[in-house]
Amino acid sequence: MLNDKDVLEAVRRCLEERGDGMKLGLPDTAKVTWHLLLEGQIVRCIETRMQDERLHYGSIDLSDRPE
Repeated sequence: MLNDKDVLEAVRRCLEERGDGMKLGLPDTAKVTWHLLLEGQIVRCIETRMQDERLHYGSIDLSDRPE
């Protein structure tokens, strides 16, 4: 994770590249603050499986199945 000094240095470089460094003030006077951007929750789903009786009309070849 970046510390405050690294963040301010990155912002200063970005502003200099865009040419906006003097318009927005000196980054030396800036202060880094952290804000929570995401809020979430964990949702768990439980799947239930069961065998249902099925009807199949006609003949079924069971010769290849184990006994």
